[in-house]
Amino acid sequence: MAWLARFPQLRDVKLFISEWNMDLMHPNLAPGFQPCFVLETMRRYAEAGLDMAAYYHIRDCYVDPADFDWMSAGGRRFMAHWWNTMPQYSALFDHHGRVRPAWYAFRLLGQLEGPRYVVEGEQGAIRAIAGDGDGYKYMLVWRYDGGDPAEIEVRVELAGVENRNSRVVELDAAAPVNNIRVVHFGRANELGKVLLKLGPWAIRWIEVD
Repeated sequence: MAWLARFPQLRDVKLFISEWNMDLMHPNLAPGFQPCFVLETMRRYAEAGLDMAAYYHIRDCYVDPADFDWMSAGGRRFMAHWWNTMPQYSALFDHHGRVRPAWYAFRLLGQLEGPRYVVEGEQGAIRAIAGDGDGYKYMLVWRYDGGDPAEIEVRVELAGVENRNSRVVELDAAAPVNNIRVVHFGRANELGKVLLKLGPWAIRWIEVD
């Protein structure tokens, strides 16, 4: 969005992206990529001042070729095969209504309804955002890369949270069920003693009540 600085007349224009998602033809097959991609993209949109964006798409749906009678026979065949037969990775819900890990990324972001906090100390592929929501303080930490090393240790220290409880939650995208699980519970002022060990595409959710 840096190009906007060259066009000051557009500053009051509402900006939106009608569709965004991963590469449908060549998807990254790492289970944790898609939720990390959601967090990374939404953070960049917020920093750029985007007004609205539509995620593509919400739910996998059966394609009836009869609904695409405006296409050629080859086009209808491709559409039906692509959506009904080929494995899909882009929707938040699959054909059976089950949530995919990316759904949890949106759910966690949805808790950040209050003011944002300044986060210091980001390095390399380690990202974080923090803010308030319904009386809680939240922080999302994720690793946006799929390479070496196998694990990166991150120490998180929070200010102004004395005498409050905290939880660290992991988003385990590879788990067949229960994709989110509590990995630490304790007093918030002890959180600086806890190391987050982040593998490729790892996500941690810190909550202070």
